[in-house]
Amino acid sequence: NLGKAESRGVELSMHVSVGSSYPIELSANYQWQDARNLDDPTNPNTYRKQLPYVPKQTANGAVTVHTRWADVGYTMQWMDERYSSTMNTFRYRLEPFCEHSLTLSRRWANFELQGTLQNLTDEQYAVIQYYPMPGRQYRITCKYFFKSSKSGVKE
Repeated sequence: NLGKAESRGVELSMHVSVGSSYPIELSANYQWQDARNLDDPTNPNTYRKQLPYVPKQTANGAVTVHTRWADVGYTMQWMDERYSSTMNTFRYRLEPFCEHSLTLSRRWANFELQGTLQNLTDEQYAVIQYYPMPGRQYRITCKYFFKSSKSGVKE
């Protein structure tokens, strides 16, 4: 909802798969972004300040081990500080956070069962100011895959 802004940045990603008996997948992403408000040069409180809710840096990584019995995964998501207003003051600052999750899944023919423990460390953080995210969460997911004659397998 700004009239003029400038954004520049760099994004790096990596995905590696190693092993044959128990393959391990590793992936990582990093993003650096400089997004500035250029709306009103006469307002020193907001001009050339970081755009609301845009962090300077974000990163995530994942490790998945595929075994004969199940797939085990770990993910980490990190977000740098950001502001809820174009006025980049302490009042509008949102703390950086890092969320860790574990996943265990097993697939049989057309059926998959997955258990996830999200926010393993029970870190309290807010993505949007004054709306805290839930703490540790547990989730169980069941999927059934239907076979289609046209395109193979559908969820």
